[in-house]
Amino acid sequence: MRHGTASLALACGSDLRVVQGTLGHGSIVVTSDIYISVLPEVYHRSAQAIARLILGKTRAGPPATFGRRRHDQVTQV
Repeated sequence: MRHGTASLALACGSDLRVVQGTLGHGSIVVTSDIYISVLPEVYHRSAQAIARLILGKTRAGPPATFGRRRHDQVTQV
């Protein structure tokens, strides 16, 4: 049951550190060694999400400004 639960958690996008803590592994290396078969799918989804973010396809509006105002949004003092 532990292996199945951890595999499903990783496949659903749970962070490897969260799975490590849940299982009580002393090292993240132990967790990654055991669940390495699930990780390629996780890495692939992560790469796709990053690509969408970079390409600005995460939402319908303009690309994110990461906390900075765009030039046309700056107000005069």
